[in-house]
Amino acid sequence: MKDDDVNRAVTYGLFAARALHDAEEVAPPRAGSVARLPEPRERFPTVPELVCRAAESVHRREFGVAVGVMGTLVGAAAVAGARTGGGSGFCQGALTPRRAGVPRPTRARDAGAGAALTAGATILSHTVARGLTGAR
Repeated sequence: MKDDDVNRAVTYGLFAARALHDAEEVAPPRAGSVARLPEPRERFPTVPELVCRAAESVHRREFGVAVGVMGTLVGAAAVAGARTGGGSGFCQGALTPRRAGVPRPTRARDAGAGAALTAGATILSHTVARGLTGAR
């Protein structure tokens, strides 16, 4: 297997893993199969009240649409990564700080850019979802 094939396989494999995880997130649980999960306030007591209220107010439909929008963004990052052999900054910020499965040195600037990309994508996903579902 050539390096380009490995890069492509890793990039699309990460996307497939993310898609499977997202499908699990939005799949409705069977009755009685899931134990009660703690409320955000119990799990994260240092998170500000405003953030907890916002998280608790997200409707299931809005969440599903937001996951789909995020999946589209991650899919676009996977395509960019496959085209560049994993070298796309968009791919690396959206999927992983790795190239062909090998960790690359992470600079503070790269970590900050990845965090900003994630935050921006999350805000965009929920904004689009609210617009499409009419939530709030």
